[in-house]
Amino acid sequence: MRRRNGQEGVAMITIMMIVVVLTLLMVATLNYAMQGEPQSRRDQNWNAALAAAQAGVDDYLYRLQQDDEYVQYSATNPPTPANVAFTGWMDIPGAANEGEFHYSATNLASQGIVQVTSTGRVRGCSGPSGPTCAARGSWTTCT
Repeated sequence: MRRRNGQEGVAMITIMMIVVVLTLLMVATLNYAMQGEPQSRRDQNWNAALAAAQAGVDDYLYRLQQDDEYVQYSATNPPTPANVAFTGWMDIPGAANEGEFHYSATNLASQGIVQVTSTGRVRGCSGPSGPTCAARGSWTTCT
């Protein structure tokens, strides 16, 4: 004989409710994590584009250190051989690098300053214009 005390199936219902609650909690957590991914990718691309812009400034400064007369060159007066960074996007060297940069240079001869503005781009995301640098003689400042 079986005893009836009115609790048949209560354990099964309790376990099923716990499973439903845990499943809902897992789905909510997964949804929260997935919503943050696009913003993280944008931030990563933005920071990489800023680094690419800095690479453009470094490229110009390197060329200026190699040739003191490099200040005379710009998009309208390109050097020979031509520097792609004046007129288009120049790839950053390296096999795994997706970054590009371009820059413009303004020679403020009356003040003895060359102003360089560089912009970086990574995976199609253009970051902010990078640092604007002014070079005078043997010193360089960037803002």
